[in-house]
Amino acid sequence: MSCLQLFAHEGDANQFQRLIVEKDYKWENGETLTCSFIKPPPGTLEPKQSENPATPRVKAMVEHFAHQWERFANIKFKFVKPNDMNATIRITLVDGGGANSYVGTDNKHHKGLKTMNLGWFVDGKADKEFSRTTLHEFGHALGCKHEQFNEKVHWIKKKLYDYYKNQGWSPDDVDRAYYYWMPVREGGEFAFTQWDKTSIMQYDHPADWTEEGIEAPVNRTLSKQDMVFIEEMYPFNKPYTEDPPIYKGCYAAVNVFEYKHAKMYIALFCQGETGDLYKVKSIYRSGSPKINENPTCETNTFSSQAIRRTPLASIVHYDGPGEPTTHVFYVDKDLNIRECIWRNGEEHGHYNLGFKVSLDSQLAAVCWKESDVTHIKLLFQAEDGSIQERCKTGDSPWTRGNFLNISGDDNTRPVFGTSLSVINTTPNDDKPALKVFWQTSVKGHIREATFDGKSWKLSENVVGPAPYHTPIVAGILGPRKAPEVVFFYMNSDKKIVKQLVGGWDSIVGEESMPHDEGSRLAAVSSDAGFHIFASHRNCISKRVFPKDGDAWSEWALPIKITVSSDGTLKN
Repeated sequence: MSCLQLFAHEGDANQFQRLIVEKDYKWENGETLTCSFIKPPPGTLEPKQSENPATPRVKAMVEHFAHQWERFANIKFKFVKPNDMNATIRITLVDGGGANSYVGTDNKHHKGLKTMNLGWFVDGKADKEFSRTTLHEFGHALGCKHEQFNEKVHWIKKKLYDYYKNQGWSPDDVDRAYYYWMPVREGGEFAFTQWDKTSIMQYDHPADWTEEGIEAPVNRTLSKQDMVFIEEMYPFNKPYTEDPPIYKGCYAAVNVFEYKHAKMYIALFCQGETGDLYKVKSIYRSGSPKINENPTCETNTFSSQAIRRTPLASIVHYDGPGEPTTHVFYVDKDLNIRECIWRNGEEHGHYNLGFKVSLDSQLAAVCWKESDVTHIKLLFQAEDGSIQERCKTGDSPWTRGNFLNISGDDNTRPVFGTSLSVINTTPNDDKPALKVFWQTSVKGHIREATFDGKSWKLSENVVGPAPYHTPIVAGILGPRKAPEVVFFYMNSDKKIVKQLVGGWDSIVGEESMPHDEGSRLAAVSSDAGFHIFASHRNCISKRVFPKDGDAWSEWALPIKITVSSDGTLKN
């Protein structure tokens, strides 16, 4: 990575360690920073420089990875209309201008000019390059400095000069980037701890660049220490002075029947802004054969180990009539997938499944019962962007599955952070006939693969293109004897589109709906009908297709969940 950080004040650096934040250049905690893609101001392009277009894919990738800092820093990046010269961070895409950014609040002192350049971002650039460069430059925008100033590392100058000469850097540029930045004094104007060669703010370099033979890898994502330290610099306020809503991107749902407690309910799993996970029961039948028109809710906390903005997936299966076992999967702060299990409504245990996911990953899960043995498949995105699966049969340990190798083809390779949805289309879930949906990286299409119990096969079905990182959820409408498989996604007009899987060449219908930017979707079938959930006005709204009906209900707001001053959810 070659990034010349821009800074108004230069000096001599005598020691730099790990993720370094310039305290005098920190933003106010909780501040919202506006960001705009702008054209290079007149007269600023140098010879041999040119402007790359701010295409939908380029803008979507930058926004996606910039927002990852918000999971760990109490700062918001708000992307506004193009060419807004009043935006705090003004981004150009000048080819030949390198990748660079002003540091922290120094962004405020350059009116009418760009404050960040992302010079090699074009549609054909790989997702991992968008990730490492965007995270690095927005790290500078938060006030983070480069990592390579640690006093225990002694650079071989000739190696640096020879390499960076080919990058268009002068020896003085190299000295500023590796030696002479600013004096760092612990307890002074910088905050730092031990050097972390896996930090996103660390240049990658070979071992022979240093006298000690220390190599730094190409870092695509935030390191664990990056996550911890930036939250120390921009802590999330506790207790809350307001009642913030549940996080709009984190929820999953299952339908449960507990014979023991004479309850039938939809269990909605969600995350509060504090990071805690909650189980919300929307009870629509309790001790009565009649479905309640106004279901009651019960709420309880079940985990505080999840990473902020964790993905969630849930399934339910039955060990006997009215004896449900519910599983919810989430990602912890070390990027491990964890599982919480309930049996007959009682919490049974928490488990670390022992495999890691990408920071971008969503989760999807499905189950079926064959010959009285429960089978579970869990899908996620690995750090290289591939979709992987883990499988569980009965009480056996989790094993690695054999999902399709789709990463080498531009027509199928998943976008980093793709939404995932998987369903079983078999009546009564007594054997597998699975469909999984994801979004591709290059064109933004939605693709489908099927599983017949033996192997996965890529379907020829293609929908889209859709806006990048569109939410996707699949479900089954109508009776199980004649199921109608559908999936839903968000189109460029911010409407929910219902797509009949058997009719891929045409959109079945658009469901105009209010929703929040960044909303995810969840869906579940129940005796009360097919429910689809989306975030709306600081709560979760839903729409229902009655089991015996032929028309959707209006969007309802049945579950308004907020967080009280002690960090707990209430409804």
